[in-house]
Amino acid sequence: MCPFTHLTCQEALSILQYFTSRIDFIHFIQTTKKFRNVLEMFTSNPISLFAANGLFPNISTQNLFTKKDRKIPGMKRYVLWYDVNYTRYLKELEHKNTICKHVFYTKEERIKYGNSIPYGVNKIGSHCYELCGDLNELILPTTITSLSEGSFMSCLKLSSIILPTTLCSLPHLCFYDCPLLQHVVLPTTLTLIGDNCFQKCPNLVSVQLPSHLIYLGDSCFYDCYNLTSIVLPSSLTSMGDFCFSRCDNLTTVHLPPKFLFPKYTFYESPNVTATY
Repeated sequence: MCPFTHLTCQEALSILQYFTSRIDFIHFIQTTKKFRNVLEMFTSNPISLFAANGLFPNISTQNLFTKKDRKIPGMKRYVLWYDVNYTRYLKELEHKNTICKHVFYTKEERIKYGNSIPYGVNKIGSHCYELCGDLNELILPTTITSLSEGSFMSCLKLSSIILPTTLCSLPHLCFYDCPLLQHVVLPTTLTLIGDNCFQKCPNLVSVQLPSHLIYLGDSCFYDCYNLTSIVLPSSLTSMGDFCFSRCDNLTTVHLPPKFLFPKYTFYESPNVTATY
């Protein structure tokens, strides 16, 4: 007996939203006569139209999942799910029927449009604010859901940052070499802090690590020699090499129970006392 025969067409429609290949849709509608016309109920395509090849004849909204997808004329709305830069986003706005779900801000665009994050942007691009000489403090809005490698690297005047709860990770080199950085407010939603993230931030005195943090990357706080204490949350499962190396003033580290840290975690940090 087919496991789907008890479903209504509306319930089947909800399940089909998660299918990823043309052949899966075809197999589903062949399970019972009841579902023969269910694909005609779709108002938007759940997979690329080029892969679908005519499976969804009544859609009025076209989803474009990759850069290879092309707009099919005559749709009421187009939704771009792949990354586009802010310049492309502005061009798409002119059409008035296109939505861009993932918009990133590049370094070139930041130089052109300014340090303030424009409306519509939800991702900071790679090295976007690197060597930005007039960025003193940073409060990222909740519209930002992702940062990139070196996003705020070598911001020589940056002294404080407040990050939104829409972030789940901080990437490689994100705040590397920010010599005046003193105050950091990390969101409780963070689970990962990438390699070299706060390396060479010598004025960083204290950091409260989020309670759901799982991973600290290699050399994460390397050369943070004014850091005095740190509490590692019980959620932490892994830590990279040299994470708190050359932290001259680090004296107190609270470790999770039975946590095994790498051999060189506190390399050239002579004053550390680790407690569980």
